[in-house]
Amino acid sequence: MNVGLDLRLRNQFDNEMKRLDSIKLKPVKETNAKVEEMGFKPLTDAVTAKEFLRRPEVSYQDVVAFIGPAAEDLDDKIIELIETEIKYEGYISKAMDQVAKMKRMEEKRIPSNIDWDDIDSIATEARQKFKLINPETIGQASRISGVNPADISILMVYLEGKNRSISKNQEKKA
Repeated sequence: MNVGLDLRLRNQFDNEMKRLDSIKLKPVKETNAKVEEMGFKPLTDAVTAKEFLRRPEVSYQDVVAFIGPAAEDLDDKIIELIETEIKYEGYISKAMDQVAKMKRMEEKRIPSNIDWDDIDSIATEARQKFKLINPETIGQASRISGVNPADISILMVYLEGKNRSISKNQEKKA
């Protein structure tokens, strides 16, 4: 694969994303007439070209009709990638947040000597599964069938409380 070509496409993508984020469409008479002529809902506030493209019915070509083409001809794959990135940005961001949360949960260890009966309010089924499996991390515990998110939240609060009481005891001894 040609690295120079990849870099050129990456630069095209980055430059066009910046351009779409910097150009504003204002809800003036001429703009809204064109928007309505294209069959879209008129603008009520000024929006960036990127925000306008976020509308499900709007394509990149529709946006170009308002703001003009990019400085250089864009590869079709770049145009498709720009549309996908902008339209699914919220979903992608949520998914990335979930991945980060799962990573943190994987890193949060559960003491091997935990007394599962000491945790109040945890569902009986979850308690039984925890005793049987004895998960090493919060992430592992969250993947056990029969364990619901409320059980994981209670477990996390319990562990945090234990960590605080251990820290206070160590401070008193020091």
